[in-house]
Amino acid sequence: MSSILPQGWGFFSKNPRDTAIGLYEAENVSAKVRWPNMRADNLFGLYRYGRSQGVEMGVIYSQVGKEQWTACKEKDLGACKSKAKTVQLKTPAPRPLLCGSYYLTKEDIVPWSYSKYTPSSYQVKSIVKVVISCSKT
Repeated sequence: MSSILPQGWGFFSKNPRDTAIGLYEAENVSAKVRWPNMRADNLFGLYRYGRSQGVEMGVIYSQVGKEQWTACKEKDLGACKSKAKTVQLKTPAPRPLLCGSYYLTKEDIVPWSYSKYTPSSYQVKSIVKVVISCSKT
């Protein structure tokens, strides 16, 4: 079997315990991104807006240095926001979707066995406020 499929199933899957990245509008606590792509407002995958946001967010995430992240031990996102450092960034996207102020987070996924004890399926571990400037053409 390994001669036919040498990479194994690891090629197709992601570790479910990996850190997730979140993006929240600075003015409220709702998530800005339209994920997952198979949601109804993305026409069940036909509308690629959410996927485009993910790519752009990945580029923004790569511009944030390790020293700019602030650890967060609180369960409340608002408390984490008040401690976040602010970073000014410029998006290289030719037609940017993410412009303005956001909070970028690193989040641990709450294991299913603990999900009934927490209000969210994610626990914010670190946070940074990003102010993204865009030059729309």
